[in-house]
Amino acid sequence: MTDERSRGRPRGTGKNDTVFLTMVADLMVKTPGLKYTTAMTRIVRQRTDWDAASPEAAVRRWQVKWKVQGEALLAAAHERAMPKPVARIGRHSRLPDMSEAQAIVTLILDAVRNHDPVHYRSLETTR
Repeated sequence: MTDERSRGRPRGTGKNDTVFLTMVADLMVKTPGLKYTTAMTRIVRQRTDWDAASPEAAVRRWQVKWKVQGEALLAAAHERAMPKPVARIGRHSRLPDMSEAQAIVTLILDAVRNHDPVHYRSLETTR
């Protein structure tokens, strides 16, 4: 019996681009009508810590990931952009709403689920 291997390049890079994709979503929410590729190009020009052979390679990799995660990232960015309700405890003290923390945890868990479904199940049980 032979072990069948798929032909061509392996799927995925294994690189975590969540930070950059989150920045793209935030920029799109702040600038209505901005396309995701244009937002990605702006982020690539602003930052230098992306890991790719060229800026074009980084944008292309992000585009592929955006097609899978873009809708969820935009929803989270819209939620982050909403004014946060503030609860008053005392005369001058304020506590932020927990929705921001929940949105971040959901974003992280979605990224883990897309990257590593086996470990996602164990994280989901602790949620």
